Amino acid sequence: MFTTEEICLSDDGEFLGVGVACEANTCVPTGACCRLDECVSTTEETCLSDDGEFLGVGVACEANTCAPIGACCYGDQCVPNTEDICHRSGGEFLGEGVVCESNTCAPTGACIFLLSLQCIILTEDECGEQGGVYSGDDTECI
Repeated sequence: MFTTEEICLSDDGEFLGVGVACEANTCVPTGACCRLDECVSTTEETCLSDDGEFLGVGVACEANTCAPIGACCYGDQCVPNTEDICHRSGGEFLGEGVVCESNTCAPTGACIFLLSLQCIILTEDECGEQGGVYSGDDTECI
C-alpha cells in the first residue's frame, strides 16, 4: 500500500519517501545500538540478538555514542568517561572498562615489606593493610 506525504502527515505518520511500500516491519521503532565501538540504528530485538546494547527507541547514533567508557582520574576523584573526553578535560585515563571505586584514583607509591624485602606499588591504605611500609606517593620500587 502506498500513500501520499500529505495523507501520511495528516494521520500523524512519518513519511518514509515516495515509492516506499508499507510492509510488516516498515514502522517498527528503532534506536541506537552499540556493538563494540560501532553504533547502528536498528530495532531493539535485532540489537539484542546481535549481542548489542540497545540505548533506546529514537536515540540517534552520534560521534561518541558507543565510545568505550573507563575510569578517568582528576586528582583523586574518579569519573567514568571516554578516553578522548578524559584527556581533553585534563584527566588521566586508566583504561577501557576500568570501574571507578573508592580508591581508584588514590595516589600510589612503593610499599616495602621488611621481612621479605619485597617492594610493590600500592596505595598507602593498601600498603598499611598488608603490613608494609609506605615510601610515599609516586615513589618507585628499585
